[in-house]
Amino acid sequence: MAHDLIPTVENKEVEDVGNTIWKELYWRSFLQDEEENEAVGDSFYTTCMMHDLIHDLAQYVIKDECYTMKANSSSDDLGQQIRHVTGKVHELDIISVRSLKKIPGLQSIILDIYINEDIYNVTKEFLSVLKELLSLRFLEVSLRDVQDPDLSWVGYLQHLRCLDISHGKMKTLPDSICDLLNLQSLKLNDCSKLESLPRNMRDLINLRHLYLEGCHGLKYMPRGMRQLKHLKTLSFFVIRKEEKDCQLDEIKELDICGSLTIENLGRVSDASIARGISMAKKSRIIKLVLNWRSNDEVDDNESIRHDKISEALEVSTARLKILRMSGYKGVNLPKWVGKSSSSPTRLKSNDNSAIKDDKEMIVLFPLLEKLDLSNMENLRELVSPTIPSIGAFTNLCTLDIYYCPKLGALPPHLKSLKSVSILGECSDELINSMSNLSALTSLSVQKMKERSVLFPGAKALMFDDEIPSSSSQILEDNNNNEAQVGVHSTFNSLQSLEIVWCLKLRRLFNEGLIMQQNQGETERTRGLSNLSILSCPEFMITVEEFENLNISNSLRILGCSTLVSSKEGDALLRSLQTKLGRQKFIVPALKE
Repeated sequence: MAHDLIPTVENKEVEDVGNTIWKELYWRSFLQDEEENEAVGDSFYTTCMMHDLIHDLAQYVIKDECYTMKANSSSDDLGQQIRHVTGKVHELDIISVRSLKKIPGLQSIILDIYINEDIYNVTKEFLSVLKELLSLRFLEVSLRDVQDPDLSWVGYLQHLRCLDISHGKMKTLPDSICDLLNLQSLKLNDCSKLESLPRNMRDLINLRHLYLEGCHGLKYMPRGMRQLKHLKTLSFFVIRKEEKDCQLDEIKELDICGSLTIENLGRVSDASIARGISMAKKSRIIKLVLNWRSNDEVDDNESIRHDKISEALEVSTARLKILRMSGYKGVNLPKWVGKSSSSPTRLKSNDNSAIKDDKEMIVLFPLLEKLDLSNMENLRELVSPTIPSIGAFTNLCTLDIYYCPKLGALPPHLKSLKSVSILGECSDELINSMSNLSALTSLSVQKMKERSVLFPGAKALMFDDEIPSSSSQILEDNNNNEAQVGVHSTFNSLQSLEIVWCLKLRRLFNEGLIMQQNQGETERTRGLSNLSILSCPEFMITVEEFENLNISNSLRILGCSTLVSSKEGDALLRSLQTKLGRQKFIVPALKE
């Protein structure tokens, strides 16, 4: 895009044309081993490999257009045909930096800066040289170690299409950045000290991508964002109290794609709601983070207000893969959770126990893979009772629940759910419902400071028996018969269990339930692979529980001062030590 190498196609966005070219190159084996990856922070990116022969061909075609700068490079080393330069500041000197001015048609610079006393002057010289490189179209300068960098050169680069100054330590950007009328992409990722964007951002009429991942210190966004008609990427959006500042309705008509984080959603004004804040048209968002509450305000009517805002929000969920919600004070999830999109994914079932007469039903969140819920103290249900649970979250793999003390049982038909993490106090219904999740392989519970029994009503681990589920009620309602349907206990699939900072925890299961299980015990074919119990000072090992677990790979128990209270428990731990080996058996409380 920065070099105008993507042709214009009528009625097609340049990004879509670029993706078509990418696929064509991949199909013709110019590129290979394409793979979608997930980076830290749940951002997605695609990688590929280039065959050595294709790489050699590319180098032959570009000939001397690309150059890697090193120390003592001078204008004599730099050919007039050079267009693209890369380098690292700690490998350069002032002479080599000044030589950049001798290249008349330089279009791209990619430079890493790792600052120290020895290269401070080189960095300063490089930043001052930039304002003379007027032909630049692409500039990527990593400023991760430069405090309050001088950015006065920015306004001189009128031909710049892409500017990447990620990791910078600046608090503000110069107003002159808004003079770059050809700028298409501005990357400010991980500029953690950045507090505001320039007031005249609306002047960047060709801006298509504004990357603000990791800009957690951003407090102000200017009004007029609605005028950036071509904007496709806006990874972070912050809302302020004052009506004069940018409100959510500013981005209502923008076709945002990819990842979007909205901060201080509870500050949306009534006037903004009246103007319209619907996100129903933003059907190409893959990752959505909604943070409702700011740290500097408390409102007694938060629950009512959050319900009002969420109802107006109307998020499109058709393509969401990751959803995070924090600080929402409503009792139920926002109403758009129960709405279908204009072209919803549909689930067709031949199982009359769930859907009568072989009907199709709408699937909610058909692509959602990860769901994070945090600080939602009033939330009671993940799925409304009016929505058939079999049609919700069909692709959900990871669920994190942090400080949602009233959340009830999870629906039993989350057949793709493999990992659950619970932080903070939770209801008995929620923790016991883990036994209904047939695909669960990893469970982590932390900071349940008042709970003495982890699973007060669930059956003990690793027994291959069936437990009744709510699906039997669905069957009964739909077919008017008394047949009973059960699902296998997820504890039969569980491989990893982690328990951390449960200060009053003494047992995993109620003793009575374990006795009932032992009376009907059958041969166990699978067991728990990994168990970690950390900082649970009152936890005590019991032979009945640990024999049930059938631990096969690793055991870590740290910070449990009352762990062993009987000779039988001591003997059991020593047998596990022999079975697992010392490297995978970490239990300091077991004395030699």
